[in-house]
Amino acid sequence: MLLESLWPAPAAWRSSRMALEQERLVLYLEPVRTVVVCPVCGTDSRRLHRRYERRPWDVPWGRWPVQLRIHARRFFCDHPACPRRIFVEPCPAVLARDARQTERWRQVLLALAPSTSAEMAARMARWMG
Repeated sequence: MLLESLWPAPAAWRSSRMALEQERLVLYLEPVRTVVVCPVCGTDSRRLHRRYERRPWDVPWGRWPVQLRIHARRFFCDHPACPRRIFVEPCPAVLARDARQTERWRQVLLALAPSTSAEMAARMARWMG
């Protein structure tokens, strides 16, 4: 239960494993939803098109940099009037469409910038992982 509170959106993903790889903590996440809603027409979809892996960075744990390995999925939209035939399973509050970092890590980095000089913010970010 404690570990579930550490990764983003525990209701959307479950952890299959954690590993230390090349001086970083890697958290492998798999989606738990069986039904995903098309972002264009709102139709429920269960028909999987394919899977692929995303590797965004997340907030460090202690001084360990954290990289997520998310098994993302694409689905077919079967609504005949929908212009989108294939869509990616969305998780907008956690990870933007093409983002390389989670939203919460992006917010931490943005908070560092105005409070310090750019050079100091870069050092702090490196120190934080």
